Amino acid sequence: MKSQPSHPATRRTIVPAGAPSWVTAELIELTLKTWQPFYSHQLIESDALEMIAGVDRLFGVVSRGRSNEAVRGAGESQQS
Repeated sequence: MKSQPSHPATRRTIVPAGAPSWVTAELIELTLKTWQPFYSHQLIESDALEMIAGVDRLFGVVSRGRSNEAVRGAGESQQS
């Protein structure tokens, strides 16, 4: 029986130490799959965590908005 070659996509994705509890292996994997085509070097889990943390910080800043406005989450309706 012929053995299957090891493929990078079949490797087990890990969540780097120190990641927030809401960061999952699936989120790391999705981030790597999404962004790898835009990089010439191989991205690793810690790269994905850095990207995720950057987006989290950006959302934190944007969601503060002006003091008299609130940022609605996805699916929330606009009230008049």
